[in-house]
Amino acid sequence: QLEGVHLVGGYDRYCGGMVLYANSTAKVVNSTITNCSATTMGSGNAFASAVHIDSDASAALTGTTIARCSATAQGDGQAWSGAIFADDRATLTIDGGAITDCSATTMGSENACAGAMCIDPDASATLTGTTIARCSATAQGDGQAWSGAIFADDRATLTIDGGAITDCSATTMGTDNALAGAMRIDPDASATLTGTTIARCSATAQGNGQAYSGAIF
Repeated sequence: QLEGVHLVGGYDRYCGGMVLYANSTAKVVNSTITNCSATTMGSGNAFASAVHIDSDASAALTGTTIARCSATAQGDGQAWSGAIFADDRATLTIDGGAITDCSATTMGSENACAGAMCIDPDASATLTGTTIARCSATAQGDGQAWSGAIFADDRATLTIDGGAITDCSATTMGTDNALAGAMRIDPDASATLTGTTIARCSATAQGNGQAYSGAIF
């Protein structure tokens, strides 16, 4: 268990903050993860600048803030989540806290996926009273932008009780599409929201693509 910890300015291709390897468990309480980054220059993918939860691992965050973190693919790779990436069959629980001002950005031909959180196939995420604000997915090249806040991949399970998703955006600048300012739920994934506020989110195609849904797609 980590309590009262402050992770600042970490940098790595796979995660600048904290990596939980397969079958591991971590609890993070009343902590902050800020100004961390995951960046690639070539064809590789950038994953989750703050917390990367590997397959079959589990993470529980309580009263913890993640802010100003970024995943950036400067070459032709993908950017997967500006803050948290939950890999196949991972389990994520967040109680309170906030994810703010995080971003996933691509500059080449690939996709930018989820400014705040990406939940992979067969993984699950439960959020209670959590705020996600001012997060973004931006494809500056010819890729797609999927979800300014949360992307739930095939067979993922997402449960949100209370909390808010505000001022998040998905933006493309090239030839492809922007999908979901707040949340994209893929086929065979499931999402249950209870008493959750979604406000001032947007999907924008500045180039030749199309924009689908300012909130949920």
